[in-house]
Formats: sequence, structure tokens, C-alpha cells
Amino acid sequence: MKCWFCGGKVRWCADFNAEDYGHEESGVVAELECMECKADILCFQREPSISKEQSEKEANEFREELWASETFRARLNEMPGETTREKLTALYAIIDPIEGGAVGGGVVKMLDGNSDDDA
Repeated sequence: MKCWFCGGKVRWCADFNAEDYGHEESGVVAELECMECKADILCFQREPSISKEQSEKEANEFREELWASETFRARLNEMPGETTREKLTALYAIIDPIEGGAVGGGVVKMLDGNSDDDA
């Protein structure tokens, strides 16, 4: 990369979170320096954002792959509980015991959306 001001060679100095520079968007700020004129150069790269539709599509694909997994189904059947939802809740509590109560309900609901109650 060449310096905007003098055309000299630019070198990388450091990377920072965009939030450290006051950006509301997620991303990286790269700090560069011109080796000729000593200009400081900041470059901002935004993290790519995915649309809600893309996010839902990926979640559905993940759920389908998970339910297709014999290992997952076997592990789920080992969990305490009578219904699939109870078994999912127990499994999620093992996976993430700290967030199990707060976040787990949403995850269980998302996973349970494609199940039947006699799993």
C-alpha cells in the first residue's frame, strides 16, 4: 500500500476494535504509518452483516443437520425428562450451565421447532 500524501511505503502498526475508536458498527481499525512522511493512516473495515433472512436460513439448516445426527438424537434420548422439550432443556443445561436458564429457553424452542414429543 502506498501513502495517500507522498506515495511512500506504508507499514502496519496495530489493529483495534472499531468500538475503541468510537465506531458504533463492529469492525477493525488498522493503524498504519508512512515510512517516508510519517503520516498516520487509519483504515476501517466493517464486519460483514448478514440479513435476518440469511440468519434464519442458517439457523434452520443447523437445526436440520442437528436433528439428522444420530449422535445428537442418542445423546438427547439419554437426557432426563418425558418430553423432547424437557430433554432438550436438560441437554442445554449441560452444554451451557451458566446461560442455560436465560438463553436456553430460546435455544430449546428453536431446536424443538422441528421435533416430535416422543424423541
